[in-house]
Amino acid sequence: MQRAETGSQAGKRIRVRPRFFVIVTLFLLVTYAVYGYVSGFLRMRALTAEIEEVRRQIAELQTLNAQLEAQLLEYDNDEVIERIAREQLRLVTPGERPVIVIEAPAEDNADR
Repeated sequence: MQRAETGSQAGKRIRVRPRFFVIVTLFLLVTYAVYGYVSGFLRMRALTAEIEEVRRQIAELQTLNAQLEAQLLEYDNDEVIERIAREQLRLVTPGERPVIVIEAPAEDNADR
């Protein structure tokens, strides 16, 4: 009797058909392909955003470069150089007498 019960339990085993392996394999291949496509798309999107950021920085630097070149041309003039030497460095040409103006300290009338 025990043998009959053991035989009936053995008959209840799950049978796996070859079609199951084909379906699982196809599922894994499709999942891998979708993952590869999505990761590639996300990487491409990130690189596109980075390219746009670099292009924006290039445009800003080109604008700054143009401004600096214009400023350089402005300072290349002898009159401008002389004005800067007189105002900022307090230089005088030979034969001139420098005059230094000292302002008197302001008196507070409110304190008196």
